Amino acid sequence: MRYRHLPPLNALRYFEAAARLCNFTQAATELNVTPSAISHQIRSLESYLGQRLFQRNRQTLFLTKIGQEYLRTVRDILDHLEVATEEAIGKPIKETIVLSVSPAFASRWLVKRIKSLNNKHPHINIHINSARHHVDFEKENVDIAIRHGTGDWPGLKADLLIDDELFPACSPMLFNGSALPTAYSDIARYPLLNDVSHSYWREWLALVGVADVQLDNALSFDDNGLIIDAAVLGYGIAMVRSALVEEELKSGRLIRLFNISLRDRLGYYVVCPELTAYRPSVKLVRRWLLSEAHGNLQI
Repeated sequence: MRYRHLPPLNALRYFEAAARLCNFTQAATELNVTPSAISHQIRSLESYLGQRLFQRNRQTLFLTKIGQEYLRTVRDILDHLEVATEEAIGKPIKETIVLSVSPAFASRWLVKRIKSLNNKHPHINIHINSARHHVDFEKENVDIAIRHGTGDWPGLKADLLIDDELFPACSPMLFNGSALPTAYSDIARYPLLNDVSHSYWREWLALVGVADVQLDNALSFDDNGLIIDAAVLGYGIAMVRSALVEEELKSGRLIRLFNISLRDRLGYYVVCPELTAYRPSVKLVRRWLLSEAHGNLQI
């Protein structure tokens, strides 16, 4: 009879959590144990293997090369064990996934779609963490995030969700029954709603060859959702993102002006740590998000 040289399962669970979070305290919170219990299991596992799995550089915890290689195997084993357990039980195990997303994107793109995820994967509970900042996966309890940016974030797996475009839009109330602007220069006759953190109005006006439009006096906002709300109320013409105004355009609360769009140099990305990207539940949510934007995908 062959003897299997296997460490205790708890030691592997504790190691996977500590390695994924790079923090013993956060791993302890996730597993509902004390940090000393995590440390004890890690020391026991390192003693069993005869190898150091973690190193500390001042206050930073990181994996050794052996630890990185071992984690890949341990993660795959635990994922397969989780799937096999679900199959043996006969139903998926309930799990909560924390999804971080900006308030504007959550309210105008995500919320109206989230019910289909609940219908498709009822064993996954989604907790939406509304945040304007880019979350720190190492310090915050977040599994997946939808970020707006270039997609270049070291240590994170980033899949393009939406490659957006921007264009001018406003409420029909703004014209009070008058004809819509027909010349690009007509834009200057109306209040413009501006995003304080970007220069998209300047870029669009340069694209259509219009100069000398005063933007310094434009009503400015630091949130895309507020810009859209102000446009719907008839406060002015806004430079809007196509992904965020689907319902407003469909209902007629906003109308698009002109057919010239500005391609956004940034995009919306589904982001998660590379070490957690292939957890079964995380993979299901990633696949669902991308399929909502692009149709059926194989990930």
